[in-house]
Amino acid sequence: MHWHFFLIGEYKYVERQSIYQFATALVMVFLGACSSTPDELLDVRQFHMRKTKPADIKKAQMVRGEQMYWLKGAVSMNERRKRLGDYYTVAWRAGESQPTHVVMDYQQASTGVKVKRMSSDLPFGVSEGKLEFKVTGDSYNNGGRVLAWRIRLLQEDKVLAEKRSYLWR
Repeated sequence: MHWHFFLIGEYKYVERQSIYQFATALVMVFLGACSSTPDELLDVRQFHMRKTKPADIKKAQMVRGEQMYWLKGAVSMNERRKRLGDYYTVAWRAGESQPTHVVMDYQQASTGVKVKRMSSDLPFGVSEGKLEFKVTGDSYNNGGRVLAWRIRLLQEDKVLAEKRSYLWR
């Protein structure tokens, strides 16, 4: 009986050691899944604001939150109408050694095949950050909503990363 207890005790030690190894591996996998992809140099989030009246909080909490963020400070109905449009939040990551630019090319519903461009020069010496492109106000009211877009991260004339909508040619 004493011998049987010794085997169980050793088995528990081996089992405990393998459980610790398994738990450590599981934590590493979980942390890897939660972090952003290290190869991802460019990430684009888009939001289309169609109405000046915020969404019902019971039906669409996330949409209402996004609307309230973009409508912040717009008091009159005229100010709210000027905020209607398309919003693009771009998270970028690049090297610090060279001048870097983020360029957005887009086509709107009323402009046909005409490609419009917005760009932003990124601060020198900064390796990552966020910026926003907005198609709102007169540009949105006259040109319509954005149908197709492409956003590129450039260092000098070299394309480091690119994201595009499905309809971009």
